Amino acid sequence: MGGDMRPTTLLSDDQKERLKHLLSKTETKADFQRVQCIWLRAALGLPSAATAKAVGWSQSTVNHTVAGLTGFGWIVSISMNAN
Repeated sequence: MGGDMRPTTLLSDDQKERLKHLLSKTETKADFQRVQCIWLRAALGLPSAATAKAVGWSQSTVNHTVAGLTGFGWIVSISMNAN
């Protein structure tokens, strides 16, 4: 995990709560993994290598997912019911 050069993104308490809510609302495995990846990396500060192992993805996929998050503010696109 020493090779993880990417900084973690800190989230506000409100953003952390919104991510927790999204975890319970996801409808597909892919959506759950996406939100889980962001939560582990940004809310808990887990290094990307550890996040990849926890989610079952490659480190590159984790880095791209988090980069997409920071590249568009913090908007996460997942398919789920609004309710």
